[in-house]
Amino acid sequence: YVGRISIDSFSEYFTFYLAQNGDALSDIIQSRIAIESQAVRLACNFATSSDLSQMERCLADLHNTALDTTTGAEADFRFHCAIVEASHSASLITVYRSISELMRHSHLRRRQKTTIKPELIADLIECHRDIYKAIILKREDLAEEKLRDHFDFSSKLEAEQKLADIVAHKARCDD
Repeated sequence: YVGRISIDSFSEYFTFYLAQNGDALSDIIQSRIAIESQAVRLACNFATSSDLSQMERCLADLHNTALDTTTGAEADFRFHCAIVEASHSASLITVYRSISELMRHSHLRRRQKTTIKPELIADLIECHRDIYKAIILKREDLAEEKLRDHFDFSSKLEAEQKLADIVAHKARCDD
């Protein structure tokens, strides 16, 4: 019998469950896309000036820390959290928070696995800025499109890094 489940219990369950899965990070990304896609649409309608100010601070932090793996990942994570918070959807916020530690870890792992070339930093920041602008304009379709573009950009960087690792490994083996 469960009288009442706490968010901490929910979070621990997800952490344990996904830790047993070798594809946990991929699964977390898919969960993020699902949650954030709806959250960004809601944020277009319900974001307050305080929410927008929080996103601006997160964008500034992202700009200032983009080249640092750890602090850049944290700034990126906080920006995405700010979008979900701006949705003002209790259910989306609760589910997002329940997997937030896994997402924080996911952000850091992706940053550690992917070398972001300095010339691409501006593009990374612009992806986030485009999402923010669409929220300000209250354009749900555009906001979701820009969010998905951001995920595509990140996936492309990750794929390019994997290919570079394969080529480097082959070169070492050939020597």
